[in-house]
Amino acid sequence: VRNERSSLRRDIAAWRRLRNKHIPVDDQLEETLAVDATDDDLGQPEEIRLLLPSEYTAEERTELGLEHLAAQQLKIHVGEAETAIAELCLAIRTFRTDVQFKQAEVSGQRATTRAQAALGVTSAARTDAAHKYRFHYKHMLALGFPASDQRFQALHDNDLVAFNSTRKPERLGTGKTSESWIWRGNKDTRNARLIQADLRVLYFRSLSQYLRWGEDGEILVEDFKRTVKSFGNYQAIWQQLS
Repeated sequence: VRNERSSLRRDIAAWRRLRNKHIPVDDQLEETLAVDATDDDLGQPEEIRLLLPSEYTAEERTELGLEHLAAQQLKIHVGEAETAIAELCLAIRTFRTDVQFKQAEVSGQRATTRAQAALGVTSAARTDAAHKYRFHYKHMLALGFPASDQRFQALHDNDLVAFNSTRKPERLGTGKTSESWIWRGNKDTRNARLIQADLRVLYFRSLSQYLRWGEDGEILVEDFKRTVKSFGNYQAIWQQLS
């Protein structure tokens, strides 16, 4: 690990020499953040600030003439965010499949232990993909990416679940849950055919629910009308009897 960190320090030092040709940095700040490839007392190299355009405010980027570099960095983060969402969708689907297989097919202590270890791997992949997306999304916002853009949104823990299965009969209550935004769009290019097939089934299932709920609403309105009319008839009868 120490050798890898020393190598990373040297790479960071080379990167900073290249960066300083394109991004002006205050001399005092650069001296404070200087990297000594042989000094382990400066902290871990993975924690060293690189001073990319995203670390400056919009006003500072304008003052230093970094708009072009900021635009290029934003493109990189957008691409990486799309990749992270694709990896996240794949990890979520894999985890759900593994859980279903374990519940249906695995029995015995030895097999259960192995299956649980496999679930740990897929769960870690899901967590890593979520962390990767959140990292890039944070930098996208720092670079001026509009938070109102529906293609990318803040990722919450309740988004890290698979949408309702379209291969099984619908269970009571599942029709009221909405799917996470991560399943919309064509970000998961490696599994686009499978995702789109599921989403088409989900669309027609949701459409049938919408139409059925509309019919239920119409029936309820007519029931109220019949109830009011029935009470009116009873009122007339009681008035005649009185």
